[in-house]
Amino acid sequence: MAARESLLPDDWFARVKADLSAAEILLTNKGDPQVAAALIQQGVEKHLKGWFLSKGWRLAKVHDLQRLLDDAVVHDKKLARHYRLCERLTAFYFVDRCPFTVKPPDPVSVKDIFAEALKFVDELRP
Repeated sequence: MAARESLLPDDWFARVKADLSAAEILLTNKGDPQVAAALIQQGVEKHLKGWFLSKGWRLAKVHDLQRLLDDAVVHDKKLARHYRLCERLTAFYFVDRCPFTVKPPDPVSVKDIFAEALKFVDELRP
């Protein structure tokens, strides 16, 4: 039997904490910035999905944060200011998953994006 994704927002928020903690460890200990960036993307994606679940939204298999943000903006228009962050994080997701000929992110830019992602997650905290 295939595993089913939890429909409980708190389950998603617990995974967010784990993903972002792991990203912070990588960034603090000079680990792989590309892996840290992918973890940040996953954390923001899971937080958005948990936020939607808390509002009664049905889950969709979407990894594109801009598409998820489109739906979030319907609930809260001020979230539109996070499109650039979501665009950058979605790019990290695809760079981590596929061998594109794109330069991997540098640690400084990932640290900046991490700080911005933490603010976004805090803003979405129910």
